[in-house]
Amino acid sequence: MRRYLWILIPLALVVFGSACRPQISLTASRDRINRGEEVELSWTSKHAQTVTINARPVAKSGTMKVAPTETTTYEAIARRGKREARAFARVEVIQPRPTIALSVEPARIERGQRATLRWSSTDAQTVEITGIGPVEPSGSRSVSPPQTTTYTAIARGPGGEATASATLTVTEPPPPPPPPPPPPPPPRNISAEFAEAVTVIYFAFDSAELDEEAQTRLRRAAEWLNRPENRTIIFRIEGHCDERGTEEYNMALGDRRANAARDFLISLGVSPDRIQTVSFGETRPAVPESNERAWALNRRDEFVYIQGGDPTPPRR
Repeated sequence: MRRYLWILIPLALVVFGSACRPQISLTASRDRINRGEEVELSWTSKHAQTVTINARPVAKSGTMKVAPTETTTYEAIARRGKREARAFARVEVIQPRPTIALSVEPARIERGQRATLRWSSTDAQTVEITGIGPVEPSGSRSVSPPQTTTYTAIARGPGGEATASATLTVTEPPPPPPPPPPPPPPPRNISAEFAEAVTVIYFAFDSAELDEEAQTRLRRAAEWLNRPENRTIIFRIEGHCDERGTEEYNMALGDRRANAARDFLISLGVSPDRIQTVSFGETRPAVPESNERAWALNRRDEFVYIQGGDPTPPRR
């Protein structure tokens, strides 16, 4: 009888043990952590042949530290044959708020110039800049707005959102500098102007009378001589004759011709102090020939500039 008892007791233990369901418990030292922190998992089991936590084999009882990056539910499974038991521990991971920094260089430009936006972010899944749109989490962008603009960067992530702003001041460019003043006009060539305005007059044979053409030329000369810029001009009238007649007679005739022009100019307002006269008679012919054409050109008054006149060109 005693022999049978020794056989039955172990057999009963085997049968009893195989009939027990496995048991397991799982706890976390903290159920809420910030991302990057650690938490300790603890578990115990009974009647288990194997234990896994999230499919990872572990000891039947024990502890381990984990650092989940997101909210995680840990599942412990105790198995014995086809039987199993489960336990759960949830750890909530608090995601950090994103950060964003935004700057613009330079902060002030003239319209038409360019500036550079620079930004950087952390813990952001998306970044958007107003007026530009979605951008990389960190980067730079060249901008040239037509007017003062405030750019706002928005960083969004699991932990919320953050914003940063930068203002680019746009000013109008300064007006272009005024053009340089025109160079002063060159000084007058008064002698050349005199020769153009006061021209030779001619006389009939053996005459000192001024004909219509001579008077017209002298009126034009007086108008020019009486201009403000010409009123200090001093000039000489030279009387000339053709070769016919005696030298003495022609000297006197040349003098009358010079004075005839002088008196006419004085009557038109030209100051007598400005006029000198001289007679060369027949000694300085314009055309040294003896014919009617030459004689007609030699009976003349010539006008010679001496000095005076304003060298600054007048304003018209």
